[in-house]
Amino acid sequence: MMITVYPETIYYRKPLRINCTINDKVESVNWFIKGPKDKEKAIISSRHYNFVNDPISTSNLEINATSMWKGRYYCYFYFANGSMIHEATGDSNIVLLPEEITTIPSQYSIERNETIPVKCCIKDDGENYTVTLEARGSSENEASCKNENSDGYSWQTTTAGQYAESKDTCAEGSVGKIVRFCKEDGEWDKVFLNCTDKALIKLLTLAQVIFNVGFDEIYLPNYEKIS
Repeated sequence: MMITVYPETIYYRKPLRINCTINDKVESVNWFIKGPKDKEKAIISSRHYNFVNDPISTSNLEINATSMWKGRYYCYFYFANGSMIHEATGDSNIVLLPEEITTIPSQYSIERNETIPVKCCIKDDGENYTVTLEARGSSENEASCKNENSDGYSWQTTTAGQYAESKDTCAEGSVGKIVRFCKEDGEWDKVFLNCTDKALIKLLTLAQVIFNVGFDEIYLPNYEKIS
């Protein structure tokens, strides 16, 4: 029995293909994955692979490489009635990119010669990244929206044509950003609440896992008590 991962090094969002073959005729196949930090294997949905068992048995799995697909793959071939199982494993070497980058603060109004600390934050996925930060400033002569308090939210001076993000937070139980557009004439547009209920985010995350990997009872404890 043999499993082949190709290419050996796969880049972010590029196709990853894994072939599993046994020189025998078996009845069925299942694929599993176990991430670097996972305690249990998760079953992979059958829509990600095919299966042929004549004259030899082979299965080809294909996905687009992202962080959730990094880990060890398990191929299980089953004879009739599951009486005997053949197992093969293979590791995916996925070169990742950050899927979400957060800058803190996202914008800031400062006077000449003033300095502020700035942070770039990403999820720790085990990769080593080189970080560069480009600051895009504006001069006093450019149109801008002035700092103000409006609708219960505070807004900093913002260059025309740019979005401002309020330092105020979403309502309790929700996460997201409160933003406002500075129009070309230097006037503020209406406030936009880009806030999402935390329970809904949990459900959406679970739905994405099921869609991309497959359903398995190991995920239930994390989502069964959503309120």
